[in-house]
Amino acid sequence: MTKQQELAIFDEFVFTFGAHSYLGPWLQSIRGEVERSITSDLYPMPDLPDAAYRKGEALRLRALAEAETIVEQGNKKYAEAMAKATREIDSKRALAKRWLAKAMDEV
Repeated sequence: MTKQQELAIFDEFVFTFGAHSYLGPWLQSIRGEVERSITSDLYPMPDLPDAAYRKGEALRLRALAEAETIVEQGNKKYAEAMAKATREIDSKRALAKRWLAKAMDEV
C-alpha cells in the first residue's frame, strides 16, 4: 500500500464520522499532521489537545525564562558599559581640568 492510498483510506474513515461526531472534527484537525508524518516516514503521533496545550505551555515558560536571562545579561552589560564610559569621561574631565589649571598658571 502506498502512502497516498493510506491517506485516502484515512480520509474515507474520517468522512464516515461526519462533522457532528466527537471524533470527526478532531480527526479532520490532525489530518495535516498525519499526512506530514506519513510522507516523512514517521509514525503518526498527533498530540491530543491537552498534551498539545501542556507542550505549548512548557515552551512558553521556557521562552519566558530564556528571555528573562537575556534581559538580565543585557542589563548587566549595559551597566558595565555605562560604568566604563563614566570612568572614561571622569578621567578625560580630570585631565582637561589639569591642562586648564596648568594653562592658567602659565598665563
